[in-house]
Amino acid sequence: TAQNLKGGLSVRSVRLPLLPEQGLNVPIQAASNRLFMPAATTLTVPGGTVRIGPSKIIGLMGPSPALHTALHFENLQLEPILSGIWPHPVTGSADGNLDPIQIEGGQLQSAGEIKANIFDGALTISHVGAREVFTALPVVHLDARWHHLNLALMTEDTSFGKVEGILNGYAKKMEVSNGQLQRFDLLLDTVKTDDAP
Repeated sequence: TAQNLKGGLSVRSVRLPLLPEQGLNVPIQAASNRLFMPAATTLTVPGGTVRIGPSKIIGLMGPSPALHTALHFENLQLEPILSGIWPHPVTGSADGNLDPIQIEGGQLQSAGEIKANIFDGALTISHVGAREVFTALPVVHLDARWHHLNLALMTEDTSFGKVEGILNGYAKKMEVSNGQLQRFDLLLDTVKTDDAP
């Protein structure tokens, strides 16, 4: 509209935690007490790219600004993401849409889910959120469910040895703070199949 100011943020090269060095070009529109990023921003990440946005910040000058955005990715390769976590190379990919994502008053809420095809099965993460977002110890919460995960592939080269079988289950209302699990409702179920005891 005529009242919106249009501009943008352009950075030739930036380094962000856990991401490769890259440039950024973000169109921005400003209105009374609001900022809009009308186009999604594509970031290169280990394993592929993710799209963030479109985004808007409402109540920019008030005591509790609100951010509305989204996160989308397709065919994100998991091996480079998990290389520093898992004891052996892991093949698989993930697709996800967290849309919308809302941050207000130190709380993050989202709709949508992330699905990873991994260990010959599937892992789905949903209800991703957080509280105390802008503190030193934010608490992240989510639900996870898994279907037909091959335990032999998961436990290969681990310190406790290889375990055979197929695993189903879920972890509901999982909370993580400072890298430590705080609480969860867990179900693990091994499944008898023709190719696994």
